[in-house]
Amino acid sequence: MPAANVSDLSQVHPLATVAEDVEIGPFTVIGPKVRIGRGCRIANNVTITGDTSLGEFNRVFPGAVLGTEPQDLKYVGELSYLEIGDHNTIREFATINTGTEANDGRTIVGNNNLLMSYVHVAHDCVLGDSIIVSSGAMMAGHVEVLDHAVIGGGAGVHHFATIGRHAFVSAMSGLRTDAPPFLICEGVPAKVRGVNVVGMKRHGHTHDQVAAVKETFRILYRSNSNFRDAVKELEDLCTVFEEVREIVDFLERMEQGRKGRFKELTRPY
Repeated sequence: MPAANVSDLSQVHPLATVAEDVEIGPFTVIGPKVRIGRGCRIANNVTITGDTSLGEFNRVFPGAVLGTEPQDLKYVGELSYLEIGDHNTIREFATINTGTEANDGRTIVGNNNLLMSYVHVAHDCVLGDSIIVSSGAMMAGHVEVLDHAVIGGGAGVHHFATIGRHAFVSAMSGLRTDAPPFLICEGVPAKVRGVNVVGMKRHGHTHDQVAAVKETFRILYRSNSNFRDAVKELEDLCTVFEEVREIVDFLERMEQGRKGRFKELTRPY
């Protein structure tokens, strides 16, 4: 058990595993199956329960609730887990549920993510690294968000949707399909509207790479070509730019899925 960094007004279960340098504020409750790695700072009035693990140097702000049971009517008390990596920031009143048997019982949050206030991450979601989720955004069950994606405030993401790398889902959007990498989705229902130029530049993509993605967007979404013809037009760009190949591969998986969501093929019912 830790000593000086834990408030006397907190409730840390004796069976919890907490690194010695962790800070835990007053009125925070830590359950018996919780594991918290070194350098984490847990503010006041936080609840961390269930079979939940936090890696190193995470910050959790007041009112956040982590590791509660999945909000899924099929859940009947089986083992379920929440796994959170390193260097994440989880802001006020964010909620993250554990998983269900459909995803090996696991909800997973990677590293270096920012989940702003009132964000909801439902059961079986899998978040990669360096993702930003703005205040009030909600992810339904089985959503997957790949590295460097951004979800705007108040956006809603449908069950089993996948958000590609460097994709941008605009605020207040309702995303019912997968969101292709490097592109902007906006509206209710959300549609592809453009290229995430700002995001690409921020993460070091070159002028030529951005231009190639712009041309890919034009051919796929602003020409008269159907999808198969557009893919043929993009063959040369695919051989030169990994970003273009990634977009095409992603869209082909969407085509194989149901209702524009590739992961629907994994739905067990």
